[in-house]
Parts: sequence; C-alpha cells; structure tokens
Amino acid sequence: MVILGAGGTARAALGAAAQLKVARVGVVARRPAAIAALDPVAAALGVRLSHHPWSAAVATLGRADVVVSTVPSGVADPLAGQVAWPAGA
Repeated sequence: MVILGAGGTARAALGAAAQLKVARVGVVARRPAAIAALDPVAAALGVRLSHHPWSAAVATLGRADVVVSTVPSGVADPLAGQVAWPAGA
C-alpha cells in the first residue's frame, strides 16, 4: 500500500491500513519532514513506514498494489499518465 501525501488525511489512511492489517505502508510526499511526522503515528499503530520523495512517485506508485491519494484534487494528475500500472489495474 502506498499513500500519496502526508497530511491529516494520510493519518486516517494509516489508521485504515492498520485496521486492515497492512504491515508496511509507503508514503510519497513533496516534503520529507511531513513524512517523518507520520513515523510516530505509524509506530503507534504498529505499521512500518517507508519514506519516498515526490521525485520517486512514478516508480513507487507503479509497484503498489493499492494507492490511497490524500493530496488535493489535481495535484497527482500529472503522475497518473506516467505510472506503468500493472495489467488489469
């Protein structure tokens, strides 16, 4: 699972991931400090977090089985056409 964005909605997505027993979640965001701020939240939920810079979004999203976008409308639009989505996605 990959969460796109690291704000308040990303915290809710981490909570949902924990309830679904997702052991590892990747977070892609523009600000590394915002991802780092999620570390204590993930630890409290028992979820391992991996950090990915926005520059690695295309590759990271292409490897994900589930993507949850928590960014404002339109922010991720340029990425959608660049990701090599798995067949059937």
